[in-house]
Amino acid sequence: MDSNSIVLAGGLMSLAVRGGIGCYNKRKRIKKLHKQKLSSLIMSKGCGKSQLKKSLQSLSSDLVIVDMDDAISGRDELERLANGKEYIDGLIVKFPKKRFLLLLPTRDESDYYGVDKDNAFVVCPSIKIFEQLKGNIDVSVLGSDVINEMEKARLALIRETETEQLNIFDSFEELYSVIKTVYKLQSTF
Repeated sequence: MDSNSIVLAGGLMSLAVRGGIGCYNKRKRIKKLHKQKLSSLIMSKGCGKSQLKKSLQSLSSDLVIVDMDDAISGRDELERLANGKEYIDGLIVKFPKKRFLLLLPTRDESDYYGVDKDNAFVVCPSIKIFEQLKGNIDVSVLGSDVINEMEKARLALIRETETEQLNIFDSFEELYSVIKTVYKLQSTF
């Protein structure tokens, strides 16, 4: 294994392993993430939330994956957040036996929607994957402003996230498999 693989594997470990040593070397109580009502996966704009949702939707479980950028709208950020909070509360009331994984662009949105900090995970593509994502954008149609916004959002998310909470993935297959394992999702044949 080369050093990059070890670093990337270590980055995803905080998402896959939910225990640890707390203050005074006492073992933290392990939460079963696959049993939590509301959790979030935070990815910056343009880094593959829609692709991830499409991949995970084919799996059977009581987990509902909600891409909040697609699900809600509003004239400005404040209205969009209010509409999102109302939407989430409505889903929880309407489907009391379901669990929800929110795909969000920022940590602040996760806090606003009521996701516990222990159930919010920040994932970020490696530089190699991010360069591929930028290469897939047609600059002649969308302009270079979209790429600049993607880079700013990615760097802001990395900057505001503590190192041990940042999960870096080297491929979407790797991220898909970790989420599938953590949430105990099963393939349907």
